[in-house]
Order: sequence, then C-alpha cells, then structure tokens
Amino acid sequence: MHFPQKDFHPLRILLIEHHQGVRDALVIRLKSSPLVEQVIPATIGHASPSFVRGYHPDVILLGLPCLVRGGFSEVAARVQAWIDDGLSVIVLSSYASDEEREALIKSGVSRFLLKDINTPQLLDEIIVTLFHP
Repeated sequence: MHFPQKDFHPLRILLIEHHQGVRDALVIRLKSSPLVEQVIPATIGHASPSFVRGYHPDVILLGLPCLVRGGFSEVAARVQAWIDDGLSVIVLSSYASDEEREALIKSGVSRFLLKDINTPQLLDEIIVTLFHP
C-alpha cells in the first residue's frame, strides 16, 4: 500500500452511486478506515456543481452506470466540470466497457476501476491519485 505524505489529512470522499445498496456498502467500507474522515453519499442527480463545491471533497468516486437524463454524454460533461474545478475523479464500474473507459479517461478521470475492488486496494488507488500522481 502507498502511504500518504507527511502533510496528509483524512480524506473527504464524495461517493456518487445510483444503487442504494452499493452506495451504503461502500460508505461502510470506506468509513472503516482511519484514512477517511467523511464519505458523502449522493446520486448523480444530486451532484450539482454547487452541491459538490459545498462539500469540498478530496476525490469523487463515481459509480457507473449513472442514470441521468442526458445519458453518457451528460455524465462525461459533469466529470469534465468537476475536473475543471480541480477535483480528482475515480470511476467505479461493474463492467469494463472500453468505450466508456476511453471517453472518461479522455475527459480526465484519474482511474477507471471495477466495483469489486477490495477496500485496501480502493484506498490505495485514492492515495496514489491524490498524493503520487
């Protein structure tokens, strides 16, 4: 596992996930770590720019698929807006879609991971994204 730098502060994670059960499980898993200060659960519909800015997350975990009116292009646009605001975005997907992964990586996501990742690996990916890019 990669360890955070000396000036590390506990993580504030915004978790955007459509499925309530998956969202609840990820919140419990992430909050169990002393590296995590807060996990803010949300759906894509609630993740407006002002909502996201209001929580000052260190990283956004974005679960796919996201059910949003504008479809995948709307998701990519939101990801781009978050990245333009200086946020790191890690995508969690239940499948490895080459097209979605390629489009999201082009929009600037830091990582594209499968949802079955275990908690230590997920935290390691977050730390690498934030502190060892």
